[in-house]
Amino acid sequence: MPCMYVVDSNGDNGHRLTANENAEGFPAWSPDSRQIIFSTETAGDGSSSQLFIANADRNNIRQLTRQGKRNAFPRFTPDGNQLLFSSDRDGPLLDLYIMDVDGSHVRRLTSGGINSYPIWFAVKP
Repeated sequence: MPCMYVVDSNGDNGHRLTANENAEGFPAWSPDSRQIIFSTETAGDGSSSQLFIANADRNNIRQLTRQGKRNAFPRFTPDGNQLLFSSDRDGPLLDLYIMDVDGSHVRRLTSGGINSYPIWFAVKP
């Protein structure tokens, strides 16, 4: 059974975060290290995935997305208040979206391309 584990950086104190029969992946820590966002296959055949968030202490796993076949590659914004992710909710190709960390206020950022693996970085003027 595929599942995700959380362990200390030295490999000690491991505990299972999830226990799902479907594949899970693309985990990302919140900036304060209190939460983990990840994608879980929901169809069992790799054709559909949704985003979930969990507290690092294994409590309160919540599903954040329910639209589209693929919702993947989630990343927290640097302030930890929003999530950037890829989804095909508005068409056949992946576009970038942003939403509040509770799953509300979803906004599409790109249109008509293959946009995946989002990442935040600082740019100096």
